[in-house]
Amino acid sequence: MHHIKDPLFYAVFNQLPETRLITTADAPQFTVIACNEANTALLGIKEELSGRSLWSLSYPDAFGGDRRSLELAVEEVLQTRRRVSAAPFLQKDSGSAESARWLQIEVSPVTQQDKVIYLIFTVYDRTQAVDSQAELQELRTNEVQLLEEQQALNDELTATNEELTAINEDLNESRETLILLNQQLEDRVVARTRELFLSEQKANLLIKDAPVGICLLTGEDLVIESANKMILDFWGKTRSVIGLPLLTALPELEGQPFPQLMRDVLVSGKPYIAYEAKAVLPSGRGSNPRYYNFVYHPLQDETGATVGIMVVASDVSPQVAAKKNLEASEFRLKRMVMTTPFALAILKTRDLFIEVANQRMLEIWMRKEEDVLGKPLMAVFPELEDQPFPLLLAEVFDTGKRVSMPEVSALIVSPEGEINEHYVDFSYDPLFDLEGNVEAILVSVSDITEIIRARQQLQERQEELEALNEEVTTGNDELIAINEELTASNEELLQAEQQLQVLYNKLAEREDLFRGIFEQAPLGMCVLRGPEHITEQANDNILKIWGRTSSEILNIPHRIARPELAGQPFNDWLDEVYSTGIARVNSELHVRLYAGPGRTREAYVNSLYQPLRDAKGSVYGILVILEEVTERVYERKKTEHAQEQFRLAVESAALGTWSLTADSREFTLSPRLKELYGFSPDEHVSVDSAMAIVSDEYRQKLIDATNDAIASGGGIDLEYTINRFNDGKLRWVKTTGKMYPADGGRRSHFSGTVQDITERKLEETRKNDFIAMASHELKTPLTSIKAYVQMLVSKAKNSDDDFSGLALAKVELQIKKMQSLISGFLDVARMESGRLTLNQETFLLDHLVKEIVAEILPVSPNHQLIIEQIDDTEINADRYKIGQVIDNLLRNAIKYSPNGGNIYIRCSCNNESALVSVRDEGMGITEQDMQGLFSRFYRIENPHTAHISGFGVGLYICAEIIRRHNGNIWVESSPGKGSTFFFNLPFNP
Repeated sequence: MHHIKDPLFYAVFNQLPETRLITTADAPQFTVIACNEANTALLGIKEELSGRSLWSLSYPDAFGGDRRSLELAVEEVLQTRRRVSAAPFLQKDSGSAESARWLQIEVSPVTQQDKVIYLIFTVYDRTQAVDSQAELQELRTNEVQLLEEQQALNDELTATNEELTAINEDLNESRETLILLNQQLEDRVVARTRELFLSEQKANLLIKDAPVGICLLTGEDLVIESANKMILDFWGKTRSVIGLPLLTALPELEGQPFPQLMRDVLVSGKPYIAYEAKAVLPSGRGSNPRYYNFVYHPLQDETGATVGIMVVASDVSPQVAAKKNLEASEFRLKRMVMTTPFALAILKTRDLFIEVANQRMLEIWMRKEEDVLGKPLMAVFPELEDQPFPLLLAEVFDTGKRVSMPEVSALIVSPEGEINEHYVDFSYDPLFDLEGNVEAILVSVSDITEIIRARQQLQERQEELEALNEEVTTGNDELIAINEELTASNEELLQAEQQLQVLYNKLAEREDLFRGIFEQAPLGMCVLRGPEHITEQANDNILKIWGRTSSEILNIPHRIARPELAGQPFNDWLDEVYSTGIARVNSELHVRLYAGPGRTREAYVNSLYQPLRDAKGSVYGILVILEEVTERVYERKKTEHAQEQFRLAVESAALGTWSLTADSREFTLSPRLKELYGFSPDEHVSVDSAMAIVSDEYRQKLIDATNDAIASGGGIDLEYTINRFNDGKLRWVKTTGKMYPADGGRRSHFSGTVQDITERKLEETRKNDFIAMASHELKTPLTSIKAYVQMLVSKAKNSDDDFSGLALAKVELQIKKMQSLISGFLDVARMESGRLTLNQETFLLDHLVKEIVAEILPVSPNHQLIIEQIDDTEINADRYKIGQVIDNLLRNAIKYSPNGGNIYIRCSCNNESALVSVRDEGMGITEQDMQGLFSRFYRIENPHTAHISGFGVGLYICAEIIRRHNGNIWVESSPGKGSTFFFNLPFNP
């Protein structure tokens, strides 16, 4: 065909309506020498095709054909030198089922001297012929049926000829109607099948990627039909348990209530919901009891009968543990409050609800516990309205600062209506929630009524004694002056002495009362007398705080008795109070106290230095009252530190925070999140406003996830795009959040963080684009190199150059490896960008397995490939890509097996899917390596694999191909005992 290069030939050749391609007959390459425009459009390739191998063009796989069928046709043409047509095939258009068409490739030989030198490949559209043949066959079938009916009614036809004509007309009309109805039904079946396929795909993706554990159980034996990775992690099992009865896969459930609950759901057909249920499972989280929220939802068939159960579970063990810790903490706080000798109470919220009040406080209030708990303070004690306490409590809520006042008068009305005046030292300490807001107030009260009244009476008695002393002195003077009257007034003097004795006795009683109060006071108290501050009295509580005994400090100057205070300001403050007569109050004062010989301890105290005055108003001593609050201060500082660390972590990560109340849907955003979303700092942002900037393709998904989390008490973890409110710029963000139940007066709320991940997404896109571009750029020169190498191999064979032929064969092998590696990178790039497409067709999987084995046998002479089982298995899938998976598994088995080892292959099927396994006798895989085996770029690193090349993309590509077919892939292995790789495929994914 020397005229092929003629321009006139090309002009005519390109105008042909059929797709034609001319190649040389140089098997197995079949080099392209001419291709018309129709064929170029069919292949979808714009580059020059001349000089390329027919098979390198993915001919005819690129437009839906079967290469094997075409290879058989070419072999027949070369043998018979006659025109041969390959089997027709259906070219599917992913956009519409109606645009599918039947194509047939015809191979025509061009001979010279009875030798085939060229092959002409012509693609004909046989759609009309195939459809006509189908319609003809259907008509013939209907005709046969009509003839049988006519034969049966032959006697009646003779008698009722006129009726026959009418019947025939009706039959013809009915036939046309049936044909139309049949077509409509077929169209509906196709549409419904597609809908079911898409629905199943969505359901599988939802179950697989769901942030909760999900599995499907069927039948009375509760057979595990499917289970996602999370629930397998809960169970501590692999995908090998799928297909097993639940109690066979998890025998540890025997004796636990869950199997019976599932059977009850099967019988009743009603869902069962449980919260914080305790379960013992051998999961990767340990065999200790864990807690789960779960739902058993019945699955019903079209008749309404319950045929299985969907189990949806989430592990809430951390929340349960946190809840128990919180309850324990609250219990300890309440126990501390109830058992402390001080009068304590806790008032919640600004309405001052009385949450806790210990017995000492109830005694002061003259109330019983049931009369006050859970009620507002002002409702129980309305008489406080005109007293300063409500305003001071409001001040603590407003400022978050402690309020403390000594010797305050408080009027309390008893249940009988009697007004009682109490003198108290009190403090209001704010209690903060996790966000730093004041949620409650700890009220500490020390009733010093008896002390104040005793002091008042003591002062009155001192004044009376001084007056009596003056009278006695005056009387003595008068007795000296008027001795004569002494006898006359003797009786009066005796009476005055008796009255004086009564006063002394009362004074002694008051002193005993004061001493009792002093010793039994719940606070540390001592009396220091004189400018040297000699310790005259000290109760047990203050001795305990000081770490001293009474013998170490009584009747000794304070400065000498407590040398550990040297360098601290307390002795100076005592001097100041003594000299000025002004009391000093300290709150949460840091002090170093005695803790043994040569040792001190850090402590925090509340203290009062109250000057004591005589009848003339002169200071003669100081009353010291101490309360140690070390633990309280440490706890508060610990809480403040944790809050500060959380704030710093959020700020350093540039995270935005948000909170949504479950009942009122009140939405709160941090300034950083408003900035990220494009709102001004002072702008109010509602939930609807925030949702409006989410891209359309993600908005409903985010809304559904948020509602599900609020309803179930779970959380969310989503990545999506937004269009900023102020400038409309597209940004990628990652949102995480969790539902928190109502607690301690705080409403239930849903809160979390938002992070800008735009740069990460852009980096991933640039990386994938680079890999795809580099791989495409590498393929073209490799193809040329391979062609030249193949020419050199042929030349070496013709010249009997064995060395060159062997060397070039090795070069060609390395080129194939490089091409395989580049194809792997291209597949990874396509998968990462979502551009990997599946060309699905119906084929025999067992035939494909045999073909791949036959291809690999010649290149692996040191291994035996043994097919243990091969079942006739027809599936609908991408034949080329499934072949790629089988080829990869077989080559890996050969690569990681010793020379002489056997490779065992199985291909079997059940009612729903096909199963393929490849087993080797190689080095095996550890449990740790099996966890990441199907991850991108994962390679097993050990001395046995150091000499084996590869980039760790093969198994990742295999896993992605199987996953996109809605199948599963897994491995079972033990080090030193070999490995078995499995994958299954549904018949109709």
